[in-house]
Amino acid sequence: MVIKKVAVTKKGDFMYVRDDSKDYHTKYGFIKKDDLKKSKAVTNKGTEIFIFDPLFIDLYKKIKRAPQIIPLKDVGAIVAETGVNKNSVVVDAGAGSGGLSCFLANIVKKVYTFDIRDDFIEVVKKNKE
Repeated sequence: MVIKKVAVTKKGDFMYVRDDSKDYHTKYGFIKKDDLKKSKAVTNKGTEIFIFDPLFIDLYKKIKRAPQIIPLKDVGAIVAETGVNKNSVVVDAGAGSGGLSCFLANIVKKVYTFDIRDDFIEVVKKNKE
């Protein structure tokens, strides 16, 4: 299921709202569904929550992981060392969970990814969405 909203407390606790058509319950109290459309809300327990649409990095952190995923620090090194840019076409051999492919798709012109395992290919297809 897709993340619809991200809610953050002043303490920096992140919560990921997958269904914004109903009230969202947290350890800080609940947020009314109508308040999820605003940029700031107060729970029934009085905790102030900031609400925003998810950024790519929020979605990236929540993708399903089947095999080991490349850590963000290594993705950064790959991007820096290879010099990929908006005009690059990338071939990713061994898609795994598709984390690197998803990250690169935000930077480069086109990404082709391959894997010999059908179960990993299915994970990549779901993560791509």
